Amino acid sequence: MAHGQSGHNHTVWNREEALRLQRQNAAAQKAAERERKLDEIAAGKAEAERLNDDLTARVTRLEFILRRGLERKAAIDLNAMVWSDEFPPLDLGPFTVAHPRPIWSNYVPPEPRAIAGLLSRKSRRDRQLAAARENFERAELDYNRVEAERQEWVRQETSRYEAVLGVHREEVAHHNRQLALIAAGLQDRDRESVQSYLQLVLSQTLLPDDVPHQAEVAYSPRGEQVVVRFELPAVDVVPKVESYRYVTTTATLREKKRSMVQVAQLYRSVVSQITLLYMRDLFESDPELNNVELGGHVHFVNPATGQPEYPCLITIAVDRSRYTELNLREVEPDVCLRHLNALVSGHPHLVEPVTPVRDFDLARYSFVEKCGCRCKPRFSI
Repeated sequence: MAHGQSGHNHTVWNREEALRLQRQNAAAQKAAERERKLDEIAAGKAEAERLNDDLTARVTRLEFILRRGLERKAAIDLNAMVWSDEFPPLDLGPFTVAHPRPIWSNYVPPEPRAIAGLLSRKSRRDRQLAAARENFERAELDYNRVEAERQEWVRQETSRYEAVLGVHREEVAHHNRQLALIAAGLQDRDRESVQSYLQLVLSQTLLPDDVPHQAEVAYSPRGEQVVVRFELPAVDVVPKVESYRYVTTTATLREKKRSMVQVAQLYRSVVSQITLLYMRDLFESDPELNNVELGGHVHFVNPATGQPEYPCLITIAVDRSRYTELNLREVEPDVCLRHLNALVSGHPHLVEPVTPVRDFDLARYSFVEKCGCRCKPRFSI
């Protein structure tokens, strides 16, 4: 009877222990699941924060195009662009110097000991000398083969080096000749030289990486006038998302769209800032210029025809006297352009075009005609 009671108690204890372990495992699984969800929420919020930081940085870059660009000096010092003729010397590494030639004295066997017999000593000596001579001759053959291969490799590397060096020196000389021609032409107000210089200036205009950097220049010495057609970014440069939020209930990132009003306002500001910055860089880089005409265009596929177009969204003509009245660090770009009588698209974000002050291609042709040639600018840096 006592034994039966003991067995019953042991069974009850096992059942209770199993239930306790089961509850312990369930609690551990719940804790692990809570930890996993907390980690998932933390990662989701971190990703939302990262995306929001990126959005803020992108928008800030667009909002401060003009202010940031004004921090950079517009004029280019052509002397600072002169290339040096320095070129790293030829490095042949361990193959520069030949290895030492085999020396017979290193192969000559030692003289036999005096206690050996005369005949046996001579016979052994002859065998040793013959073996040494064979080893020495084999070493000489190996040396001559390796040295011939080294010298051939040196000749090939030297030839390749001299070819690369020649190309480098030719490129340096060409580059520096072009700079010298531009510098001299600037003094004489040569049309092609001024165009090349201004092209260089606008290629250095400080713009965000996601803004295209393409501008074409036509210059006329008569009246010191320049006409520039430049590329504007598409409206996609403005982020369509205003912010991201991580939703814990669905474990997803939710986007808050930027309103079309905000997109239109920021895009119009971008168009205005780029135009003013190009205008400033032209006037500040060349004190001889008197009149600047700018036309900002955007690449666009017309949905009605499916054909690519390059409509103008902003056009402006400014002379130096009006430019010098401006303090671009304090202006509101849109208001400033109205003050300068710029013609701006009513809805640039919808690619609503305007008619340029002057057709760029016709201006370029007419400017070329005035100097008696139809050639393209010959300078390319």
